[in-house]
Amino acid sequence: DILTRRGLDRYFTEMLGSPPAKAALLASIVRGAGAAPGDVVMVGDSKTDVDAALIVGTRFYGRGEYFEGGVHPWGPDLAGLNDFLETAAAE
Repeated sequence: DILTRRGLDRYFTEMLGSPPAKAALLASIVRGAGAAPGDVVMVGDSKTDVDAALIVGTRFYGRGEYFEGGVHPWGPDLAGLNDFLETAAAE
């Protein structure tokens, strides 16, 4: 509802929330896309986002200082996401 009111819904094919758990939602999205989990990138800003990616087996890109010094690629904002995606696509 919030995305619709702000006119942002046109940028999404689905808008999902919990429950169910994020891992179940992510697994459903991956299956629905017919993609291999390793070919999918979960972008998130919380521990539950990275946990879902680990459970499902997707790649992860963290947004925010919470991920600084961790094992996952991250940025303080999403400015570095495009570079990460281009590098991931070339692998």
